[in-house]
Amino acid sequence: MFAAFSDNRVVSVARCKRHTDGMELDGVFTPDELRGHGYANAAVWGLVEACGHDTMYMHSVATLTGFYGHYGFLLIPEYELPDTIRERYAWAQGEMEGANVAPMKRPPADPI
Repeated sequence: MFAAFSDNRVVSVARCKRHTDGMELDGVFTPDELRGHGYANAAVWGLVEACGHDTMYMHSVATLTGFYGHYGFLLIPEYELPDTIRERYAWAQGEMEGANVAPMKRPPADPI
């Protein structure tokens, strides 16, 4: 779990979860009244810096694919998601667009 703080208060969070077949970014949240200050950016960058040595997957809200694109996430077809990550949206029965989510993948960062 990664968090951004302002005045010793958590203002945004992001989670990276290890599955048996891949890493998943999920749980990015900033309260409405705190949005627009770069807090989610700070939380996600912290997560990417710590977990970016592995390939990461996610189900992005469809309108936020550009936001996650800044961190190296690319749109992928649903079938490219690892099984355990794809399972989270099994109820959508292959209709990711209808569920307002878009599968994304971030390749591992190049070693320094």
